[in-house]
Amino acid sequence: MERWAESVEILEYWFGPDGDGTGRSHIWFASADARPAIDDEIRAQFGRDWELAAEGRHDEWAVTARGRLALILLLDQFSRSIHRDTRLAYSQDPRAQRLCIEGIERGLDRRLMAIQRWFFYMPLMHAEDLDLQERSVHCFRQLCEDAPEAYRKSCESALEHALQHRDDIRRFGRFPYRNELLGRASTGAELRYLADRSRAPG
Repeated sequence: MERWAESVEILEYWFGPDGDGTGRSHIWFASADARPAIDDEIRAQFGRDWELAAEGRHDEWAVTARGRLALILLLDQFSRSIHRDTRLAYSQDPRAQRLCIEGIERGLDRRLMAIQRWFFYMPLMHAEDLDLQERSVHCFRQLCEDAPEAYRKSCESALEHALQHRDDIRRFGRFPYRNELLGRASTGAELRYLADRSRAPG
C-alpha cells in the first residue's frame, strides 16, 4: 500500500522535532558537495507527496497555519531539490505564491515561529513579479521587527536576500540565472550580470 507523508513529517524534516530549525541549516544551505545527497533524500522521502501536492491532493492541509506551511515547503523548497536543474523546479511557484498570499491575508503566518515564517514567505522572494517582490521585502522587514533576539541576525540576513531579489526583478523583470534552463534568451545586460555573479566570491 502506498504511503503518503503527513504534513507534520514535512515540518519535522525541515525544522526538526522542536520546530525551531535547530540543527537543520545544513539542509537549507547545503554546500555544492552535500547538495546531491540531500536532494536524493528529499526526493526519496517526499517525491510522491510533491506529485500529490502538484495535483491538488494535499490542498486540505492549507486550512491550518502549519499545514499550509508544509504545503508551501513541498511546492517551493522541495520542488527545487526534487527537480533540480529542470523546469519542474519552478513549476509550482505560482501555487506556492498564492498559498503564501492567501495565508498572510488570513493571518496564518502570524501563528508560526519566526524561522517558520521565513520559509512561509520564501515563495514571494522567488517570484518573477515586482509587486510580489515588494511584498516579500515588506514581510521580511516585519519579520525582523517581530523575531526574538536569537533569530534577529538570521532574519536580517534573509531581508538582505529579499532586497537583492527585489532589485534583480526591478532591473531585469526576471531572474537571469533561470534563463538557460527555461529556454529564454539572455540580453547583453543579463549576460554581463551572470558573468559578474559567477566571479563573485562564495
